[in-house]
Amino acid sequence: MTINSLDGGGSERVMSDLANYFDKKGWEVVIVTFSNSKVQDHYKLNDNILRKNIDIKSSGNFFSKMVRNVRQIFYLRIFILKLKPDTVLSFLTTRNVISILSTLFTNTRTVVSERTNPKIFTGTPLVWRLGRFLFYRYADLVIVQTKEVESFISKHTNAKTLVLPNPLRQLAEQSYKRENIITSIGRIDEYKNQKILIKAFIKIHNNYPHWKLVIIGKGTGLGEIKRMVIDNNMLEHIQILGWVDNIEEWYSKSGIIFQPSLVEGTSNVVLEAMAMGAPIVAHYGCSNHLIKDNFNGRLVNMNDCKIILSILSELIEDKEQRLRIGNNARSVKYKYSHKKIMPLWEEALTNL
Repeated sequence: MTINSLDGGGSERVMSDLANYFDKKGWEVVIVTFSNSKVQDHYKLNDNILRKNIDIKSSGNFFSKMVRNVRQIFYLRIFILKLKPDTVLSFLTTRNVISILSTLFTNTRTVVSERTNPKIFTGTPLVWRLGRFLFYRYADLVIVQTKEVESFISKHTNAKTLVLPNPLRQLAEQSYKRENIITSIGRIDEYKNQKILIKAFIKIHNNYPHWKLVIIGKGTGLGEIKRMVIDNNMLEHIQILGWVDNIEEWYSKSGIIFQPSLVEGTSNVVLEAMAMGAPIVAHYGCSNHLIKDNFNGRLVNMNDCKIILSILSELIEDKEQRLRIGNNARSVKYKYSHKKIMPLWEEALTNL
């Protein structure tokens, strides 16, 4: 199994969960990452799982990065030829392309998983988008999260595809009373879009001074949103926590879970919040396969601050609506449970 790192994040959690599941089912599992050696795993792996990290540094310029990528392919290929695995399972576009190239002309089957909606997400560098177009067709299987992404991948790569949702992990039931807290959880960067939520909250805060905003996560945009909070004198009302271990507590006690990301495939945060009965607000272009607007959540255009202001005000003022959509959302815990979804992943990897 290959991925950039296991340093927090939804894709990293799913890969860790899959690795532990396959290990319990008797598979021999190895996870290969490509991160700085100082980066520590955020998710716990079973003791039987072998970990390897390929840490190849570059100076940051284009030529140096390309040399690093070639070296990563070379070292991963050597490792695969030595290990002779039955299957390589890769997450995220960069790792997917590198894994495909590393297994060409070997007896190892290659399964790659596209974790975002490439039709929407343009943050992937051009060289890797081109790599997706050129090389996905050589994978034995491309796993995607929605029918929309399947249509895009099939059209642009001619690859064999399969739609598989994220497995919803077992969540610890909590008994917290819901508080006047709006919580956003996830990697912090421009595509996860926390800035627009902070802007909206700052605008409505004077109308609802008893509510606060909590941002949970880390990422390249962390410094910028911290400056936004400081510059607007909102340190008492907006809290930035980094990654936390007690995430179920926040699902349980938050009055609203707000997921402003523009690029999700199937969001673990959305699934988990719904399973915990939290009122969820998400981008209509990412979560419309999970959420029916005003029934089990709210779908909004996360590019439109005026709409966000309107929805936040509506939900803050309407406790009955929050309770109703939260209760309706709980049914996802059955549809996407580990028990139901994990065997589908195992079947996909077994029946290539």
